[in-house]
Amino acid sequence: MLLSVVFLPELTEGRDESSRTEAWPLTVLPKELPEAKITVYGYDITDVKGLGYIFDQERLRQCAEDLLNEFALFESSRPIMVFAHGFGGLIYERVSSKLPA
Repeated sequence: MLLSVVFLPELTEGRDESSRTEAWPLTVLPKELPEAKITVYGYDITDVKGLGYIFDQERLRQCAEDLLNEFALFESSRPIMVFAHGFGGLIYERVSSKLPA
């Protein structure tokens, strides 16, 4: 099946290379869905100092805008399946109403 799978992880899973290459979606799913385009979307967590970061409305808005730009890179003919956790869930909540049904 031609499918795009996007993972929006918790902040602690970050953008560093080990998080992106060791994440189970990138090790298990390619075998199960060989034709799927699989992406793990990361966030810049270098300046996280506490809960204020997570709930900062401007930061959530900017991350949502970045994520919408990322979605624009996917082929429109492929359905997109999204898995979101923690901070990723907050971001997805902001963009879900702006995605095609």
